[in-house]
Amino acid sequence: MMQLNLKHRLKHEFPQLAFAACFLVSTCATITICGGLAALTDFCLDNQPLGLGKGFKLEPPYTQFSAEVMRIQRAPVSTTSGNFDCGRFFRYDWTLWSLQVVWLCIVGAAWYRHTIHKYKSALWSLGAAVTAWHIYKADFIMSYEYWTMGTVHLAGIFTAGGLIFACIGNFLMFFAGDAYALVERPRVATITTVHNNKLDRVEEAYVNDTPKGASFTTANVV
Repeated sequence: MMQLNLKHRLKHEFPQLAFAACFLVSTCATITICGGLAALTDFCLDNQPLGLGKGFKLEPPYTQFSAEVMRIQRAPVSTTSGNFDCGRFFRYDWTLWSLQVVWLCIVGAAWYRHTIHKYKSALWSLGAAVTAWHIYKADFIMSYEYWTMGTVHLAGIFTAGGLIFACIGNFLMFFAGDAYALVERPRVATITTVHNNKLDRVEEAYVNDTPKGASFTTANVV
């Protein structure tokens, strides 16, 4: 009997545990992305006027490629003084990271309030858009790893790794979230039914014990 109860409990608890694990992976990946971007931004600010150019290889055979890459990148991000505009260069990266954080907060709030089954279409649509941009950005960063060195190289790998794991966590969260929503819906319905039945019993007792003309409100329920 105990073994049957354990199997029954695991069957009902596994979707929530799987969803929690995916949420944790995505959250840890988001923190990793923040650390990598912070290191890249700090390096850029500390090495003006070259900015990120300080972290590109200058020895053959990378000299020509590095010069060409930085020529293309510096064109839209150079200030009037000739410095590398780190804020403009990383604004998209930080915006994308912020969207990931906002999405996780929304999913976490829906999870806490047991309303994922109500809003999962909107949640997964927003998450899919954010995840698609993560894939693009991870590929963009990895394409520059051949010509980078030192801090830029390590921070780039760190950031790209975080983006990849964020994609994995987000994608798995979509599947685990659907399974969890199927379990969550009847649970919420059961809790609501029990609460309504309790209110009905309290209201009936209140009406029977109250003089004619008095009104019942939920404020009377202790």
